[in-house]
Amino acid sequence: MYGIGFALPDEVSDLFYDTLFVEVIPLPYAVSESAFIDEYVPIWVSWAKGNLTNFNLTKSTATTLDDSPAQRLEYTYLDKDALALTRELRIFAVEDNILYHIGYEPRSLSSYYDHILIIQKMIESFEILDTKRMPHVEVF
Repeated sequence: MYGIGFALPDEVSDLFYDTLFVEVIPLPYAVSESAFIDEYVPIWVSWAKGNLTNFNLTKSTATTLDDSPAQRLEYTYLDKDALALTRELRIFAVEDNILYHIGYEPRSLSSYYDHILIIQKMIESFEILDTKRMPHVEVF
């Protein structure tokens, strides 16, 4: 699994901060994009229901990530560390047997609403690069 995260704390001492992350996960088997989304997303939601206190899936919509079929999930749960209700965003897409998992985890419910439009613009700007055409990129 490969990933990158972007985190901007207000202060160095902040324990809670907004995070936007991208995971790139090579799949161990060949699968169609839509079939994987149809199978994987319910498994992830089931995991969330069992692991996130008061998990509530508020929105699940089909979308795209750089023209690849994707599923967007928005949900709330009780964050035990912050002792508050929080809202998060996940996007799952598959292309060429690679899972792209994007997540936005804000520090608070108000932070979600303050930044979601910027986060959405960032996600819309993401491109899935063809590593076969990029000799300087090494795929493990």
